[in-house]
Amino acid sequence: MAPCGLSPIPRKCNVTFPLSHKPPNHRRRSSSYSWLVPTLALLTSSPVLAQDFVEPRTYLQFRSGEFDTAWDVHDYWGLTVGHNFNGHWGVELAGDVWERYLDLGEESINAIIPQVRYRYPLFNDRFVPYAIAGLGGVFLQLNDVSSRADGHQLESEGLRLGVSLGGGIEYFFNNNMAFVIEGKYVWVDSMDLTLDGQTEQIDMSNALVSFGVRAYFEEFPDQPFAESSARVPSRYYFVMNYGGSVLTRKHFDGNVDLGPEPSAIGDVWNQSAGLGFGANFGRHWGVEASMSGEERRLLDSNLGTLGEYAVVSVIPRIRLRAPMSGGRYVPYVFGGVGFCYGEFNDGKGSADIEGKGFYPGSEIGTGIEWFVARNISFHADALWNYTWGHEIRVNSDALTGSFSTFQMHFGFRLYLWESKRDDS
Repeated sequence: MAPCGLSPIPRKCNVTFPLSHKPPNHRRRSSSYSWLVPTLALLTSSPVLAQDFVEPRTYLQFRSGEFDTAWDVHDYWGLTVGHNFNGHWGVELAGDVWERYLDLGEESINAIIPQVRYRYPLFNDRFVPYAIAGLGGVFLQLNDVSSRADGHQLESEGLRLGVSLGGGIEYFFNNNMAFVIEGKYVWVDSMDLTLDGQTEQIDMSNALVSFGVRAYFEEFPDQPFAESSARVPSRYYFVMNYGGSVLTRKHFDGNVDLGPEPSAIGDVWNQSAGLGFGANFGRHWGVEASMSGEERRLLDSNLGTLGEYAVVSVIPRIRLRAPMSGGRYVPYVFGGVGFCYGEFNDGKGSADIEGKGFYPGSEIGTGIEWFVARNISFHADALWNYTWGHEIRVNSDALTGSFSTFQMHFGFRLYLWESKRDDS
C-alpha cells in the first residue's frame, strides 16, 4: 500500500480530501440545468395528442444528473439511442459519463451499455413506468492529477465490465416527446490504481439519478416539416452540442503558450459539450444561445506546465437559415458576440498563479440541420471562436492574452413548442 500521506484513496487514511469534496486548486464546473427545458415544456404545452404508442419507434434520450454530487457523482450526463418494438419491449444503447474525485486527481468513468427496456403504459398511455437492465463496457481514466502527485508515477486507466439495473417514468407532453425521470445503479468491476509501483483497487460503481427528455423520431400521425407551410410558425427549441476544437493561435503572452488538455484526442483535439436554447422566427431568421466549455494547459518555457485554464462561453447568435427540400434540410450561417468566463485551476509546481474573470467573446460559423421529424433535427456546425483580454498573474508577472480556436460540433435540436401556424 502507498504511504498514507500519498494515498490516492482518501478513505484509506485521515488526511487531505474526502471524495465528496473538491480538493484545493481544483475547479468546480458550472452546473448545467438542462432538465429545466423539458420541465418548462411540460408546464406550458397544450398537446392535441400526448401518449405512448404500440407501433415501433426509434428514440433519442438526453439526461443530466447535476444533483448526484450528494453521493460523490460529479459532472454526470448521458445520451441514449433506443428502439421500441411494441407497447412493452425495447432495446437501447446507453452512454453515461461521470467523474469521481480522488485525493490525487479525478477518475473519469465512461460507460457504454446495451440495455433491455420493459414499459408499462398507464393513464391513457401518457405516464409510462419502465425497467431497464444491461451489460456492457466501462472505460476509466485518471485525469487532472493534482500537484501532490508531482514526482510520483500515478496510473489508473483501462476497460472494465459494467452492469446496469434500474428504471424510470416517462411523461408525454406531446405526440413524440416525453419528460423522463430515471434512476439506475451501474456496477463497475474494480479498477487498479498504481502509485509508484504499488497497486490498490478502487470501486467506481455508482447510483445515477437523472432528469431528461426522450424524443421519438416517428410521429403518429405524420406531421409535415414546419418550413413546408405557407406561413412558418415561430418555434422554440433545446439544443445539445458535442465536439471539440483545435487552437488557431498557441502563444498566450510572455513565456506562456497554450496546449491541449491531457484528455485531448491525438494530443491535439480538445473535447467539449454544450447546451442551450433557441428560437426560429419564420422561415429564415432565428436566435440561439448556448453554454459550452473547455480547458487548455498553460505551458511556461522556463517553469514547465503551470496548470489548466478553463474557458466557458455564453455567446448569443443570430442565425440565417435557408430551408431546402421542403424543410428537411436547412443550411444556415450564424454569428454573435457575448462573454466568456476564464479561470485558472489544477496548478502544477510551486509557481504562484492567479487568473479569474469575465471577458468578451465572439464567434462566426456555418452549419446544416437534417430533420428526422417535424420537431427533431440533427446538425453539424463548423465555427471560429475568439475571446480576448484574459489576464493571468504568474509569480506577480501580469500576462494578457487571447484564445482563438476552430471548432466542430455535432448534436441535435428538440423543438419543444411552436406558435399556432396559419396556412391560409
